[in-house]
Amino acid sequence: MEELRHLDEVGYVRFASVYRSFQDVEAFRETIDHLRHHRRRRDKGSISCHCCLAKNTDARTRSERV
Repeated sequence: MEELRHLDEVGYVRFASVYRSFQDVEAFRETIDHLRHHRRRRDKGSISCHCCLAKNTDARTRSERV
């Protein structure tokens, strides 16, 4: 999904809405806010993002528990 986010933001939101089974408009808003956050960081030249690092660590931790 991260590669799609970099290639096509609209495609990313569409895919995420199905993949993550959005249940309400708030989930869309959060995803769009996250995209805006990343665009601002990219425009400023920042590469790493603390929120993505935390999500990746959480996902890795969950998969290690299984």
